[in-house]
This record gives sequence, structure tokens and C-alpha cells, in this order.
Amino acid sequence: TVHILSPTPHNFHHYDLNFLAVYLDWQQYPLQILIIMSTVIVIILCCKDWQRKALIVVTTSDVR
Repeated sequence: TVHILSPTPHNFHHYDLNFLAVYLDWQQYPLQILIIMSTVIVIILCCKDWQRKALIVVTTSDVR
């Protein structure tokens, strides 16, 4: 599961949550795609100067 967290709740509303904060299921998406998509999100966050406001946490608790 890919979670996008924000330490500042008021800034959290400015993010495109419909696109970025997508909960990906490990059973539907291969690990490689998860890594690629996570990398893309990281690049987007850096390009938008969100590196201080957003954090991407990838958990493998759902891996079978």
C-alpha cells in the first residue's frame, strides 16, 4: 500500500489527493509498477516543492 502523508493538515488539502493519494493494492499492481509509480510521485512532489510537506510511505504488510 502506498500512503502519502502530510505533517501539515492545512496544506494537505492543496494536494491533488485524487491522483496522488491513491491506495494501490499489491495484489493488483506488480511490485515494479509500485516502485515506478512511487518514484514518479516523488519526482512530482520535488518538482512542486512538496518535499518538506509530503512523505511517501510504502508498506509491505499486504504482500502475500
